[in-house]
Amino acid sequence: MVMSMIDCNILAFKGNYYLLPTLAIAQAIILPGEYNVNIHSPFLGFYDWQNLKVPIVTFDLLPVQGKLRQPKIAILHGLPQNGNLSILATLFDGRARRIQLNEENLIWADESQMLATVTIQKENIDVVIVDLQKLSMQANQLAMMSVTQITK
Repeated sequence: MVMSMIDCNILAFKGNYYLLPTLAIAQAIILPGEYNVNIHSPFLGFYDWQNLKVPIVTFDLLPVQGKLRQPKIAILHGLPQNGNLSILATLFDGRARRIQLNEENLIWADESQMLATVTIQKENIDVVIVDLQKLSMQANQLAMMSVTQITK
C-alpha cells in the first residue's frame, strides 16, 4: 500500500497551530505599505491585485504584537487555474516551517466545517488544517461589516 504524503507549512497564530498545504500555494507577491496586526482577527484588509480584491490574512508566527516586520511576503491562493480554493493571500510574519504529513493521520473534526486535526509526534503539538474557503468568507463578511459601518 502506497501512503500519500501532503507537504505543508506549519504556522502558529495566537497559541494555535495551523497547517497550510503547499499544494494550495499559487503565487508569492511582495505587499507594499504597512499592516497592523489585529489582536482579535487575522484579517488585515484587501489588496488590489490584477483587478481582484484579495483578502489579506496574517499568521503571526512570533509572540509579538504591532507592525509586521519586513519583508512582507504574501502567498496568493486560488488563482483561476486553481478554482477549488478561494482567492486569499496569506501574509507570513516570521518563519513558516514545512513538514510532511500522512493523510492517514488526519482526524476529521467536523465534516460540515471541513476541518481536520492532527498530532505531530516530533513536536508533540496538535494542529488544525486551514479551510481557505471558510477563512476567505469570514474575511469578506468582516469587510462588508466595515463598509456598512463607514457608510452609516
